[in-house]
Amino acid sequence: SVVHTISHPEDSDKKSKLALKREILNFLPEVVIFPGWSSCFSAYCLDICKTLDIRTVLSSDSQASDHARNRIREMIKAKIVQQFDAAFVSGQRAKSYLTQLGFPSEYCVEGMNVVDNTHFERETNAVTKADGNTPEVEQPYFLCVSRLVEKKNISSLIEAYMNACSINTSLPRLIIAGDGPQRSKLEELAQSLGGGGRIVFNGLTSYDELPSYYAKATALILPSRVEPWGLVVNEAMSTSTPAIVSENCGVAHDLVLNDLTGFVYDPLDADALTSTLLRFAALNDQTLRELGKQAKIKAETLNGEAYVKNAREGVRLAMSRPKGRNHFTDRAVRLSLSKIRGRE
Repeated sequence: SVVHTISHPEDSDKKSKLALKREILNFLPEVVIFPGWSSCFSAYCLDICKTLDIRTVLSSDSQASDHARNRIREMIKAKIVQQFDAAFVSGQRAKSYLTQLGFPSEYCVEGMNVVDNTHFERETNAVTKADGNTPEVEQPYFLCVSRLVEKKNISSLIEAYMNACSINTSLPRLIIAGDGPQRSKLEELAQSLGGGGRIVFNGLTSYDELPSYYAKATALILPSRVEPWGLVVNEAMSTSTPAIVSENCGVAHDLVLNDLTGFVYDPLDADALTSTLLRFAALNDQTLRELGKQAKIKAETLNGEAYVKNAREGVRLAMSRPKGRNHFTDRAVRLSLSKIRGRE
């Protein structure tokens, strides 16, 4: 089989759409995999595929809980997603959302969100063996890798962590690796709560630097209020680092299993994260090693090979599905969306 990638321009002008149509006509694929449905470019591409009877696979990691949903918008969304032949989704929550929109679950394949597990395992092992290659902070430490924006809910992590420190003064330090518009505000919050010596903001962290952080972290924490998945959890778990995640993260329902690969908590419960941090800090070395071992095993279920296998299954399902009707109202929705932008 031959895979052909079509560029996805930001603009929606007529020239770009004609270029897309020419490319599809020249290549005449049997199946097109879409990286989402909501852009005008995707809607136009879907219309071409339906007209030419080319099978389609929708990729999606959206969850029903990602943001407030508008009833009329959801009706329009249902009308468009039901026109795809199969879906390749991140996990359980993404699949559940598509089925809520009327997409048949038997044509959904999970396992879309993967990372290069081998890279993180290899580089972390190299860091562990080498001297002086880890961040210059006291070990062990809790680690949060995140953009510093409101929906990531870092302020609640800082507050919960400092509450836990007031109960257990020997709690590991908290390292926050990332940058964003909220950094100054979060640093001020940490200082005001007395976390100046305990909470370290390490700023923007590159992909190549991440293994140095995962190497000696006792746990990764992802406290997001809105998080369709959370790939940093895949990365950490591939290095035998267990995770503490908000139940709003998509990854919490597929990779992070309570008491087995980490802990899941309710981000709306002010005391839940404090209790979880204290519980984690009280674990003995043997239990921590077992958590790390199971985390790595679970992470391996979402690697590059699994991605290829799952994507191929999505293609197979799309090809095997009986041809649906292409009603004029379906096309009206496609053409209308091809002229506007939206969010999933």
